[in-house]
Amino acid sequence: DGPIEYFKVVDPYYWALKLRSFQIDGKQLLGTDKLEGASLVEEGGEMRFPKAIVDTGTTFFTAESGMFQEVMQHLKAAPCKSMTDRSHPEILFRLENSAGEARDFKLSHADYMASSGDEPDAQCSPAFMEINIPQQHGPGMILGEVFLRKYFSVYDRGDGVP
Repeated sequence: DGPIEYFKVVDPYYWALKLRSFQIDGKQLLGTDKLEGASLVEEGGEMRFPKAIVDTGTTFFTAESGMFQEVMQHLKAAPCKSMTDRSHPEILFRLENSAGEARDFKLSHADYMASSGDEPDAQCSPAFMEINIPQQHGPGMILGEVFLRKYFSVYDRGDGVP
């Protein structure tokens, strides 16, 4: 719902957007928003902001090694029929649009958990993979097909100005 919104590509090597925050159940795991414990990410003595890489060729979400372990601690595999909003809370990606405004993209467990099948005893697992983004392009997360199924995207090689 709503109009097409523009997001500046901050790293042309990838379709990388500025990621202000990645949260699980309101707890920030990565980002620059002023939440408890949040800051820019320091890499090699340099402060860098995290990126969200939008990629139609990646199936799942990705997280870099340390954060991937934290994501997996919060989002456990479980029988699909037993998942609730409490056991598997909402995840949120807060991106910065071309006007410098924060935009929240929320996903429920119905969106981010992958089922092993349609049978009643099917197991669900978090649709996350561990991938380390090359240092010169990170830190970052990839928003793959799981994200793109829920949020429509348009790609424009222009400068991001409507």
